[in-house]
Amino acid sequence: LMKYLLAYDERGEFIEPCLVRHKKAAHFFEVRTGFVEIVRQTRLERVFFVLPESCIPGGALDKPFAAMYECNDLFDPDQKNQQYLANMIRLIDREQHQSRVRASILAFSVTKWDMICEISFRLAIAVHSILVL
Repeated sequence: LMKYLLAYDERGEFIEPCLVRHKKAAHFFEVRTGFVEIVRQTRLERVFFVLPESCIPGGALDKPFAAMYECNDLFDPDQKNQQYLANMIRLIDREQHQSRVRASILAFSVTKWDMICEISFRLAIAVHSILVL
């Protein structure tokens, strides 16, 4: 907002001294705020927005690709195959577990999940109502 108002403080007597006095705060918002200028019906409008943490200088996106994704073994085909197989084993184990749950007497917890959520919600409302009254 201060940067926006700076354009209207032509003599630099109000906004600029405030920015100089509070350098840390000004820098904090300067690196975390972006803006877009849009022309509408011959009027220039600025739209300000908060930048995501990953876009801040010195943040996660400033690291090299390998460090960001921790892929030191990116070009080792044997390691890739081992990771792929380990992932497939985890997926198969999860599917087998879900199949066993569906075949057991706990199958209602999978097939009636919406009903269980509705009952839990109504029970919570009832408990809160009793406690308030």
